[in-house]
Amino acid sequence: MSTASSGAPITPTEADHPVGLPVQVDTPPSASTTFRDYVVWHQNGSFDRDAYADAQAYWQEKLPTLPLAPALPMRSAGNHAIDSASVHHLAHTFSETFWSSFVSQCKQHSLLPSAVLMTNFIDALRLWSEEPHFTVNTTLFNREYVEDDIDKVIGDFTGGILFPTPDEAAFDDKFFSKRCRRVQKQLLSDISYSQYSSISVIRDLQHYHPGSLMPIVFTCVLPSGQSAEIPGPTIAADSLEFEVISRKTQTSQV
Repeated sequence: MSTASSGAPITPTEADHPVGLPVQVDTPPSASTTFRDYVVWHQNGSFDRDAYADAQAYWQEKLPTLPLAPALPMRSAGNHAIDSASVHHLAHTFSETFWSSFVSQCKQHSLLPSAVLMTNFIDALRLWSEEPHFTVNTTLFNREYVEDDIDKVIGDFTGGILFPTPDEAAFDDKFFSKRCRRVQKQLLSDISYSQYSSISVIRDLQHYHPGSLMPIVFTCVLPSGQSAEIPGPTIAADSLEFEVISRKTQTSQV
C-alpha cells in the first residue's frame, strides 16, 4: 500500500481550537444527521439511481479486459511454507521547501500532485511486476453531501475505484509529464463513475477471474482546501502539531 498524505483530514469544528484552551460555547453544535443515518440512507437506495446505473455500466464494460493486480515477486522461504505475514510502515516526509517547489511544478504543468505521485507509484510497480499492464486499487474520500452540515459527521466515508494502468505503449512515453497527464485524465474519468465502488467491481470480476483480489492500494489524502467538490474547510492533522504515537494501515486483502 502507498499512502500520500499531509495528515489525515479531520473535522474542523472541534480541531481548529487548541486543546486545553477555553472555548466560547459549552457544547459544539451537533449535526442534523448521524453516520448511521448516512449508512441507512445508502442501504435504502436513497441515491441517484441513474448515476449508479451509469457507473455500473461503465465498470462492467471494462471487466472483460480489466488487468489483474501487479504480479510482484515474493520472498522465497526455501522448502518452508510462509505461514505468517506482517505489515511494516515505511514513511518519508518531504521538507516544506521541497513540497512547495513540487506543487509549483505541478501547477506549471496543469497537473494534480496526487496524479504525479500515482504515476511515480505505477512506474515503481512496473519495475517489479511480471506484467506491465495491471490494476491498482485507489481509495477515495467519498462523502456525499446529503445534508448541509454533513461535514460535522465523523465516520468512515472511504470509497474506492479500480485504476487499470494505461496501455503499455502510452505509458512508455519518455516524457514523464505526458505520462502524468495520461494518468490524470483517466483518473478523473474513473472518479466520475465512483458511485459503483471498487468492492462491487471486484465482486463482478470473480465471474472472469475467480479468486482475484486487488491488494495493491494507492491512497492519497492530500488536503484539497475549499472547492466545489469538497465544500467547507479542510484541516490537515499535522498542521495542528499533534505527535503521532502510532499508526497502522492495512487492507483486508493482505
